[in-house]
Amino acid sequence: MSTLSPDLTASLPTSLSPSLSPSIPTVAADPPKPWRLGTRLAFRWCVVYFGVCYILLGGLGSVSLGLIHSPDGLPPLTNLSEWTAVHVLHATLPLSDNRGSGDKTGDWAEVVLLLTVGTMGAIAWSWLDRARPRYDRLQVWFRWLVSYRLGLAMVSYGASKVIPLQMPAPSLARLLQPYGTFSPMGALWSFMGASPAYEIFAGSIELLAGILLLTPGTTTLGALVALVAMTNVFVLNMSYDVCVKLFSFHLLLMSLVLLAPDAKRLATVILLRRAVPAAPESPLVRNRLARRILIVAQVLLAVYVVGRAMSYNISSWTVYGSGAPRSPVRGIWTVETMTIDGQPHPPLTTDTTRWHRVIFDRNDVTFIQLMDDTLQRYQTTLDLSKQALTFTKPPDKSWNAHLTLQRPTPTRVTIDGTMDGHVLHTELTAESLDRLLLMNQPFHWISETPISK
Repeated sequence: MSTLSPDLTASLPTSLSPSLSPSIPTVAADPPKPWRLGTRLAFRWCVVYFGVCYILLGGLGSVSLGLIHSPDGLPPLTNLSEWTAVHVLHATLPLSDNRGSGDKTGDWAEVVLLLTVGTMGAIAWSWLDRARPRYDRLQVWFRWLVSYRLGLAMVSYGASKVIPLQMPAPSLARLLQPYGTFSPMGALWSFMGASPAYEIFAGSIELLAGILLLTPGTTTLGALVALVAMTNVFVLNMSYDVCVKLFSFHLLLMSLVLLAPDAKRLATVILLRRAVPAAPESPLVRNRLARRILIVAQVLLAVYVVGRAMSYNISSWTVYGSGAPRSPVRGIWTVETMTIDGQPHPPLTTDTTRWHRVIFDRNDVTFIQLMDDTLQRYQTTLDLSKQALTFTKPPDKSWNAHLTLQRPTPTRVTIDGTMDGHVLHTELTAESLDRLLLMNQPFHWISETPISK
């Protein structure tokens, strides 16, 4: 390659001859603007309440906080929670520790307690650290903590709907229950369970939000999807009195917390339809190698969380859900004749001991409907080859029923034996399941008339 002669180099403009051009002073970048006072106060409160109190003290995996007022809770916080329940909410001890509900008195007491602690902590922090203009590094880690906690919840709930386990298909016993006797929550569960396609669709949205929240670089998009999903969930919980209102509301608030830093940019794009510059990159760590290792670790963690949730729900679906083994005599059986201790019991609605129907559905559970339509649930063991049928009523170990079941024809069954110390004989006839339209009505692309029975 030829080179320029010294004379030609000298004749070039100084902008093309760095060695000969005068030194150009560098312009320092403008320092980042300090946050507004309201932004700093809100951020401090969110860090103390959501980050420290609700997520870290509450436990990353719990539906309700639980670790405070439950038997395995932290003693100082347990005492404070109980004191709050008694003196603020006027509750009586002992508090319920049933983890099937997230709206217990103890849960409300915890929220009141943590709101107080969070507010006091934010006030103290604001007074001691009032000169600090920004919290850029803390914001990055706080945002990751909230997205991780929200992502765990969305994956858990999403997986339990993608594998229809949270709201299983209504059992045969449930289909016999008059709709007017359903609780609001029971009506919602039955509606969702009878619509597996919709349940899977709703779960897919929640699962997508969880995956995006756990994956590096997609937090904002994941928070947007989570906001849509949790708004729907929270409204359903409020409308049908589902007992996880507090938890679903906190998940909704967490999605708003994650979206808050980008709220102005999102409004500019969505509402004003104007372009915005790319957001500055804010990695968890600044070292390039450590950043790459952390990204790989986050991706592996997301894969593990999703895989574990799906595996657990698939295995549970085969035990508790619609994939559980069915009884070899599955069906709804009407009791035609019944004798107890040799005395015949005609089908009178005033007879509270006479059976109306026997419902065999899952292999391990049997329901007996009495003449007043009351349903009694029994743990069941049935060995059809030995014609042996056993009922138990845990946790009452003294109660048992040792029976024989014979099926002379596909539509007739006889049950004999002793049940709770009484000798009984029954003859049953199978009912047609075709009349249960909720589970048997086919899908129609073309409907000349609505089927709205």
